Amino acid sequence: MLCVCASDIISCSKVGLTNVTLDLPQHTVVLDLSFNSITELYAAWTPKHLNRLQTMLLNNNGLTFLSSEAFVHVKKLRYLDLSYNGLILLDEFIFEPLEHLEVLWLFKNRISQIDRYAFSTMGALQKLYMSHNQISRFPLEVLKERSKEDTFKLLDVSSNKIKVLPVQELQTMRAWIKNGVYFHNNPLTCSCELYNLVASWHLRELNSAFDFAGNHTCGVSGKQHEKILNLNCSEVKILIKEAYLEQTLVLDCDTKHKYMEKTWVLPGNIPVSSANDSAIVDHGGKDDPRDSFHSSTASLPLEHVERGAEAGGFAFGDAAMQKIKDQLEQNGGLNPIGEKDEEWLRVSRKR
Repeated sequence: MLCVCASDIISCSKVGLTNVTLDLPQHTVVLDLSFNSITELYAAWTPKHLNRLQTMLLNNNGLTFLSSEAFVHVKKLRYLDLSYNGLILLDEFIFEPLEHLEVLWLFKNRISQIDRYAFSTMGALQKLYMSHNQISRFPLEVLKERSKEDTFKLLDVSSNKIKVLPVQELQTMRAWIKNGVYFHNNPLTCSCELYNLVASWHLRELNSAFDFAGNHTCGVSGKQHEKILNLNCSEVKILIKEAYLEQTLVLDCDTKHKYMEKTWVLPGNIPVSSANDSAIVDHGGKDDPRDSFHSSTASLPLEHVERGAEAGGFAFGDAAMQKIKDQLEQNGGLNPIGEKDEEWLRVSRKR
């Protein structure tokens, strides 16, 4: 066996390993064991704690078994690649020691069973790739456990065997979470509820739906690859708000971008401030709107409505999207994804 040591990197890739018992230096930060024939991994693969190890590559090994103690000596791991192996089951304890793991690659295995607590201790997890497996249940618990975390970015369960999505639960989640939920190329059952989900995500240009629009298919009447966006369902519209005199109109700026300063303006591009008591902005209980995991909302009491269209609602958007799309117009409006809100203009004219 001939491994290569390059300062804090140990590369044992493509050296014909069938089992692992390595006495690695304590300063190892990256360990590459890819493209070998390691089919099982136990705690004894390293006799010492490797507290500096951050990246471990075990892809392309034919790995079929992971001991519940396989990672007890590498608790500071941040990146773990287990792709292109033969794993079938993810039980409750496999990843329990990995509280600092940020990215986990599990695509191209044969995973069909996932314990509901398999990822529960991984509080730092940001990206979980599980495409191209045999998963039949959407792992909603992964999103629920991390919906309050600031760092979560991506869950990929595309190209599996999922037939039903938890549509209602997914729809109620914040846009920045939905933006990274990939579920295309699954044998989903067609329904207008499913169409509403995909269409609304697509309209808001959420990456998970917009980037793979042609790969979102479902089965109906024996036809498995019907494009979801072509289903004969009612047209989906986003951000339709109506209010009348003496009522309060509440608008929610829920964007796919987490780190931004949300700015609300009244018609005429008048900023909403503490000096303007006709509107109130709520940043979810946070002092800094950029720290809020929830989107900001604004309340407008429709008491002074003798101003024609100006009483109809807000022109609103976020500073980051305004810079990107440069679409803010003097007499127009923006919805949370930065598009001209013609529906707002139409409704306001009616008043």
